[in-house]
Amino acid sequence: MIRYPAQNTSFNCWKAWSIRLEYDALSKALWTKAQADEDRSGKHIKYYVEIRGIRRLVTVMSHGARGQISKRLLASIARQMHLSSRQMQHFIDCTLSRDDWLHLWENSLQKG
Repeated sequence: MIRYPAQNTSFNCWKAWSIRLEYDALSKALWTKAQADEDRSGKHIKYYVEIRGIRRLVTVMSHGARGQISKRLLASIARQMHLSSRQMQHFIDCTLSRDDWLHLWENSLQKG
């Protein structure tokens, strides 16, 4: 089953980076702010976005993921999203927009 975010979904930003980040909060950020499609049909939850007409995998999370995300795992998710740790912090804090994030992603794809 693929869930698509509503077009006018507001996302409440949070300052959780330095304190802790829960899986549920990241999932909500990916679904609402990143407007990622969520595919729950397989063993893992997969998040996709469309960039220039191509559907791209953003990240994968376990169905059973609960609690706080470790800094190491969060750094891996940032790399999957083509962000530095600092840019990931800005994404979570809502100072990096979806358009800015996609622009950074496109630039990283062009650099190869």
